[in-house]
Amino acid sequence: MGIIGDRLYVADISNVIVIDRNSGAILKKLEIEDGENLNDITVDASGIVYVSDSKTGKIYSIQNDVPSLYMEGMQGVNGLKASAKGLYILAKKSVLLADAGKNITKITDLPNGGDGVEEVGNGDLLVSEWLGNVFYVKANGEKEQLLDRKAEKKNTADIWYVQSTQTLYVPGFFGKTITAYRLVTKKN
Repeated sequence: MGIIGDRLYVADISNVIVIDRNSGAILKKLEIEDGENLNDITVDASGIVYVSDSKTGKIYSIQNDVPSLYMEGMQGVNGLKASAKGLYILAKKSVLLADAGKNITKITDLPNGGDGVEEVGNGDLLVSEWLGNVFYVKANGEKEQLLDRKAEKKNTADIWYVQSTQTLYVPGFFGKTITAYRLVTKKN
C-alpha cells in the first residue's frame, strides 16, 4: 500500500485500487496491462507510485493515475522503497538500488530472497525475508541478522519502519500478529 494525500493505493493482483482514506470508498481501479501478481507499492516524494509484479519481473510507475512500464527483467521482484537516492528493489536474493537514470547498483545478497525494505535514515536499510528473517543492511552491503522468526512460523512479509521513533513493525503473517521493535544502533 502507498499513500498520496487522502488516497490509498493498494496492489490487487492485476489492478491497483485507489481508495479514499476518509470515506473508505473505492475511487477507481487502475488496470495494469499484463499485470499478473502485483505485490509491493511505494510512493516517491513527487507522488509517483511504483508497484512490483513478482510473476512477470516488471515494475510499473503510476503518475496522475496513469500506469506505465518502468522497468522489466527483474526476476523475483518483490519489495520496493522509493528514496531520495532512487528506488530500492528486492529481486530474488538481491538488494538493489536503481538511480533516476535506472542504473542499478547491487548492495548485497540475502540468503533466501527479500520481501520488505525500509530506510533507516543514514543510507542503511532494514530488509525482511518472507521466511521470517529481518536484516540490518549497511550502505556498504554488510548485513547483520536482527530477527529469525522461522521457528515461530511467523513469516515476516513486508515491514514498516518509523524513523522518528526508531520503531520497526513486523507482521507475523500466519501468526496474525504485528510486533513492534525498537531499533537500537551501536555507537562506535
